[in-house]
Amino acid sequence: MNPLVWIDQKYDRSPAELLWAESDRWGPLSGKLLSFSYGYGLIFLVMPHSVEGIHQAGIVELPLPAFPNGIMRGRMNPLDGQLYVVGMSAWATSQMMQTGGLYRIRYTGETVRMPVSLRMLEGAIELTFATSLQERTATRADSYEVNTWQLLRSRHYGSERHDMQRLRITDVSLRDSTVRIGLPVWGRPG
Repeated sequence: MNPLVWIDQKYDRSPAELLWAESDRWGPLSGKLLSFSYGYGLIFLVMPHSVEGIHQAGIVELPLPAFPNGIMRGRMNPLDGQLYVVGMSAWATSQMMQTGGLYRIRYTGETVRMPVSLRMLEGAIELTFATSLQERTATRADSYEVNTWQLLRSRHYGSERHDMQRLRITDVSLRDSTVRIGLPVWGRPG
């Protein structure tokens, strides 16, 4: 079975645990899937989506500073509804400022400015954001860049990017808090 998303080393060179943020106190991220980065001391939102029975996902980094060590495990506390994560620094992490740590991450009620879901469509990507967007900026094609590449599955730790391409954005539209980014349909000229 393939993973939901192949994360290349630019974003996370050593993913750790996945956790569903099952808490009604986590605002727009309540019920969402999180991925902890041991490699870079980050937390990502995983945005799963299925196309014709094939499960896949995209990721986006939570707007938090990098932790001073790699993040390994996390749990939602049933008493306060917030996320507690633990980490350490050893082999294969870039975050070596502390040997370990226990951290609480809480939703403060402030506006969350990030996508919270992703849909892949024929000829488009839809990103739904946690908050409304300014139409003038959100509908400008030059506000976005879509790149593709291939990763080589092998016994080696990670892969270089192969067949890198920047896709031409054909149009952009906004409905409520969802941006639809039009792209050439693969296999067709564009």
